[in-house]
Amino acid sequence: MDNSINQEVTELVHDGIKSAKDYISDKDNQEKIKKAGKKGLKFLKGIGIGYLAFLGFVILMALIIFIVILTMFFKINNNADRILDDTTNVIDSVNDTDHSGDSLYEISSFNGDLEIYKGTKYGTTVSILLDNVATKIKKNKDHPISVIYGSTTLSNADEIIALKKQFDNMTKYEISFDYDSDGFINTVTIANY
Repeated sequence: MDNSINQEVTELVHDGIKSAKDYISDKDNQEKIKKAGKKGLKFLKGIGIGYLAFLGFVILMALIIFIVILTMFFKINNNADRILDDTTNVIDSVNDTDHSGDSLYEISSFNGDLEIYKGTKYGTTVSILLDNVATKIKKNKDHPISVIYGSTTLSNADEIIALKKQFDNMTKYEISFDYDSDGFINTVTIANY
């Protein structure tokens, strides 16, 4: 610190102490201080120690509540920051692209409504799957899909719809998928269970 500032602060403190000593040493001021002290003591005796204890307790509780609310505010703020960061990371990961330029969202959107049919299913479910595959073939020329059942392999939407007639509604079938290098379903394999 600068010495001139230190000197100035020191002088101000000494002037304040000297003024306080002068005020207290004056006889008239001493009488005023005694009267004020007596009034304060009378007031405190009139209130009673129980009331003061209650008032102190209320003030203490108010401080504790204030501290708890302040702490919760900072925790909520920290959680909000963390949630924002997590959300940003999720959005960034969805927007990430693989080597072909297709986003993960596009891939999962394309595959999602077919992958729910994976596993052992009845013939009625196989028919619904084949309808969905035919629709995807018609809408997405960039991502062809083949259907394999036994020795039959089909890629034409109309032929796939006609294939539905070969499945018995009460018979179980095993459904599996193969994917192209970009991650899109390109083969649906249906086998007898």
